[in-house]
Amino acid sequence: MNKPTIIFAQKDEKDLLDLLIKLAEESSNERVDVMGTPVPMFNISTSMVKIFKAWKKKQPTLPELQQLSNLLEQLSEKLIEFGSGYEPVPLLSLSKLYHDKDFISQAGIEIQLNGYAKLLDY
Repeated sequence: MNKPTIIFAQKDEKDLLDLLIKLAEESSNERVDVMGTPVPMFNISTSMVKIFKAWKKKQPTLPELQQLSNLLEQLSEKLIEFGSGYEPVPLLSLSKLYHDKDFISQAGIEIQLNGYAKLLDY
């Protein structure tokens, strides 16, 4: 198997992934089965504001939070490629956490980062 790879459309995607990997090292991980072998999935439960502050080292504005949300959505659409003969796997998945049953008041975000992200060549 080749070293896993991923292609980014912009530098901010790479920088944000670097931050998520750093945050994942600080949180606990959960093992799940992918392609027949156990692969760690790093669960990060936090807020968009905390991610932004860790990333840009300042208080975010609303447009900056929207940009961060869009970048996370773009990263959730990325696949980790392993080369011929292997199926690509998602880089991460996102879940929004809400305070209410009507899904109006967002409480935070949960990011499930694929453990292969630490092995990526990018």
